[in-house]
Order: sequence, then structure tokens, then C-alpha cells
Amino acid sequence: MILADLYVTWRAARASALARDVQDDCYHLVNASYCDVYATKDEPQTRYAFKIIAPTQVRFYDGFSPLSDWLLALATE
Repeated sequence: MILADLYVTWRAARASALARDVQDDCYHLVNASYCDVYATKDEPQTRYAFKIIAPTQVRFYDGFSPLSDWLLALATE
């Protein structure tokens, strides 16, 4: 939670504003910090998620394969 707060504060100070979804995204990331893998279809999230949930692996779903196949592939890694 502290890393998420620091990241949001840094991003707000750097850009003088936050996108509407940054705080919601951080909420989801903090909840995912208890998981082994964080899966998202939001590509911009993959650029900063690892800064908030460092030990958790971040995986991007590109939408090309069926979601069930992609999730099964994640589970077998």
C-alpha cells in the first residue's frame, strides 16, 4: 500500500495530474500483491505495475487467444 501511495504521489507531482483510472488501478494492484501473478489487458498498467507489486509477476493479455487458453497457459508456467 505504501508503494502504491508513493507511486501515485510521485506521478501526480511529475505530471501535475492523474488519469482517472490510476487510483482504481493502484487499488487492484495492492489487492494483487497477495497473488503470484497479476493479469491485465490494460497494457499501460504493465509499465508500472511491477513498481507497486515487485514480487508479483505481471502478465499482459493481448486478447488474441481465448482467455481460458491464456489462463491455463499461465497456470502451467
